[in-house]
Amino acid sequence: MGRPPLPDKEKEAVRRIFDSYCKKVLRGTAINYDKKRNYVAEHETSMSDLPENIHALLQADNQFQQNYFFEVSGEIIIVKGDDIARAISALPAVQREIILLSYFTDKTDTEISLKLDIARSTVQSKRTAALKKLKEILEERET
Repeated sequence: MGRPPLPDKEKEAVRRIFDSYCKKVLRGTAINYDKKRNYVAEHETSMSDLPENIHALLQADNQFQQNYFFEVSGEIIIVKGDDIARAISALPAVQREIILLSYFTDKTDTEISLKLDIARSTVQSKRTAALKKLKEILEERET
């Protein structure tokens, strides 16, 4: 006992409404993407944009740092540096995975949400909480 089929006029109206909805979603996604890309462009500096003497210092510093290996969904992620590796290890599992995938493999929130089978908005909120916790952990170690 299902519903009777819709008349052709109503089917066409439903198609138009769905088409309009899809266009709005895509437009909103494009706007959000542009906002995020602009924010990143304004607030982050590419390693290739740093002066040469900074590259030399970073490479010299890396020679004495130990590599730490984290496994996230079958993917091995290498983290250099005792402090950051220990701080990341102190995070809850999901937050740790999000930080590693986001900052060490450059995955987008959408890619992370698919890999971890969680909502994209959850990825954003857990990453924000993880960054706050990382900051607290690293500041505690400095004192």
